[in-house]
Amino acid sequence: MPAHVGVSYGPVGLACVLPLGARAHVRIPLSDRAGIQVEGFAFRLGTAHSSVLTVGLVGNPQSSRPGVPP
Repeated sequence: MPAHVGVSYGPVGLACVLPLGARAHVRIPLSDRAGIQVEGFAFRLGTAHSSVLTVGLVGNPQSSRPGVPP
């Protein structure tokens, strides 16, 4: 299994998947309760190349928002 080493700051993250490639993600808020999560992966092993881009709708339950009592 490859090692995943990365950093995240707020809604943005970037990681190196050693020794195969990289991955990144960003969360774009649409409202207080919902947002879009975009993730990208790029891998290379020998002569094989693979990349994936996913886009998903994510929800923020009221109890998980910072500073808002449940």
